Amino acid sequence: MRSSYWMALAVMAGAAAWVVSGQMAGGGPSPAADRPPPPAAEPAPTAVRVVESVAAARARRVVLRGRTEPNRQVVLKAETMGRVATIDVDRGRRVSEGQRIVELAEDDRPARLAEARALLAQREVEFRASRTLAERGFRADNQHAVARAQLDAARAQVMRMEVEMRRTGVRAPFAGVLEARRVELGDYLKEGDPVATVVDLDPVVVVAHLTEIDRAHVRLGQTGRARLANGREVEARVRYLAANADPATRTFRVELEAANPDLAVIGGLTAEVLLAVEEVMAHRITPALLALDEQGMVGVKTVDAADRVAFHPVRILEDGPDGMWVGDLPERARLISVGHEFVRTGQTVRPVAGEARPAS
Repeated sequence: MRSSYWMALAVMAGAAAWVVSGQMAGGGPSPAADRPPPPAAEPAPTAVRVVESVAAARARRVVLRGRTEPNRQVVLKAETMGRVATIDVDRGRRVSEGQRIVELAEDDRPARLAEARALLAQREVEFRASRTLAERGFRADNQHAVARAQLDAARAQVMRMEVEMRRTGVRAPFAGVLEARRVELGDYLKEGDPVATVVDLDPVVVVAHLTEIDRAHVRLGQTGRARLANGREVEARVRYLAANADPATRTFRVELEAANPDLAVIGGLTAEVLLAVEEVMAHRITPALLALDEQGMVGVKTVDAADRVAFHPVRILEDGPDGMWVGDLPERARLISVGHEFVRTGQTVRPVAGEARPAS
């Protein structure tokens, strides 16, 4: 019994020795396994191409929708009664200042003028005789005053008849185009009846409307350009600025006049008016440089002095075939010309310089 006890104890000791010998043979836990893994290497900064842009003074222009109108327009009316005896100008024809358009029949006007002139001659003789008698003391002052009054009345009658004779001819008050004629041969006119409409198209007027903000930057006499619906482009000058806004649209009427000696520009044409409203510092870029931020604002991405990406909202001042002019950028800026789609604001990049492009 005692021998079996000692045998079991020996087996247990041998097993323990075998286990300990196996751990020592394996070398135990490795010190390297207890150390944390080395951190991963940071990726290299993204390379982007940048271009140095320098701002230049640029006039901010607004584009207004407008229309052309005559410089002036008048409806001619009869100044006396009479029958239309002569029509000298057809509709649509050019007329010069003072040119006769319609002539009324004289009727008995020449006879009444001759009668008035004869009476005037008689009153002049009577007045001279009265003056001689008054100077010699043979005529009272009141009688001499009557003779003077009769002479003045005769002169007034002659003048009245001469004016009446001139009124038989309806004439153009200024050079222009006979837009409409409302009478025909044989029509009988009363004083005040409309006869014809004359319009003046040189200069031609372009009418548009300014917003409240732009109204403060426009001045009388400044020049602009008008692109007409027929493809013609004319230079125009601001001649009128409304002092009160239209209550319906809250905009201000502006009129520009343009020379039109050949009358090639007619009234009623749709016009696109380009008008400078203020001078700002602007950069010329290509539309491909534009981007949107998280709020949907339009802008461009730049690289600052620390090679970090920055986003700048911009105002588009002008867009043309040679590029786009934008404002609200620093005077000098490194614009990302290639790769702005793959970088985000605040990211460090590796800028690769492109050709410097000063604004022209």
